[in-house]
Amino acid sequence: AKLKYETHSEDWERAILQKNNVDTIPNTKSRTLTKVIFSKQPKTPTQLIKLEEDARNKAVIADDSYKYNLSIVNKTRHEYYDIQLPRIVTALKEISDECDVGIQYHLARYAYLYENTMVSDALVISPVNPEDGPSLRKYVEQINNEDDYTTFMQSYTSKAKKNKNFDIQYDPYLMSEQAVNIMRPKNTFGVDLAEQMQRDAVEVPLILLKCAETIEQIGGLEGQGLYRVSGIQSHIQKLRNLFDKNPEAVNLLAEGDLIADVNNITSVLKLWFRELPDPLFTRAMYHEFINAAKIPDDRKRVLELHDRVNHLPDPNYSTLKYLMGHLHKVVSHQDVNKMTVQNLGIVFGPTLMGSSLSSQGLNMQQLGLNNMDNAGLNDM
Repeated sequence: AKLKYETHSEDWERAILQKNNVDTIPNTKSRTLTKVIFSKQPKTPTQLIKLEEDARNKAVIADDSYKYNLSIVNKTRHEYYDIQLPRIVTALKEISDECDVGIQYHLARYAYLYENTMVSDALVISPVNPEDGPSLRKYVEQINNEDDYTTFMQSYTSKAKKNKNFDIQYDPYLMSEQAVNIMRPKNTFGVDLAEQMQRDAVEVPLILLKCAETIEQIGGLEGQGLYRVSGIQSHIQKLRNLFDKNPEAVNLLAEGDLIADVNNITSVLKLWFRELPDPLFTRAMYHEFINAAKIPDDRKRVLELHDRVNHLPDPNYSTLKYLMGHLHKVVSHQDVNKMTVQNLGIVFGPTLMGSSLSSQGLNMQQLGLNNMDNAGLNDM
């Protein structure tokens, strides 16, 4: 039953990996010859889902059978150790006692008859003088069955292997890391900023950290129209799926074709900012930032914007601080990438402030968001 359970669990895991286009073979504790359930012909998503459901049902049935048979085995072991084994030991002890009594009786009778028939050797068998020692009969009478039994059992126990009466533990099937990531993904998109940062125990969101570092490492800061030009939609979706499964395991430098165009990385990062449930500049402080950005006096505007930024929640503040540091590097290459502070303000204004800008029919210049980003890049 255990072998069948592990076999069906392995088939279920392989179905999960095949449905999600993961080529890695599951890491199982044993390999057995099982019926091949996967053909080399490509399957449709519907067939893969049906295949995964069938494998899961078989694994569940095998798991129940394994647990049921395991309970029967444990019940039998308990019956043996708690009932049958004590009964056997008691019966053996009774037989041993009967043998001891019989042997003692016949030895005593033998000694008595021997003494009577060996009159000529009476002095040897039963000395007259006590100083010569006890008779043979006395030696036999000194036999102590209980002491002999205790001594024997002690010597046997010290040499024999001790039988332990314990339950056989349930051994669950351990799936591979790839299958676990598919079944329990660490979603990144559409998850509250504070929630995902607390979950991942980081001060800067992993997607922002990895995207910004990769852009800087591959020379993307010199790409013309950086953050303004969109990437390839299919590549953007693949990058999104990678971050939604397990952001900690993502290594963008190893993705090859996906990062050949730096705009794929910038597009997936902007998409993540847009899908935050609450924008980086929170909705609760939206009007405060807008009013501060409209202040005509540069010095007062910068001071007011800094004050509003300092009142942001800690996760938003640390994320904004890192983003502004990265965008400052982008602006430092504006002679090549043509991305000035004003251009970045046009790109990131709606992304960081939410959809309220477009819904109200206002443009960037009217709200002064160019000024706000300018203050953020130069003074944060």
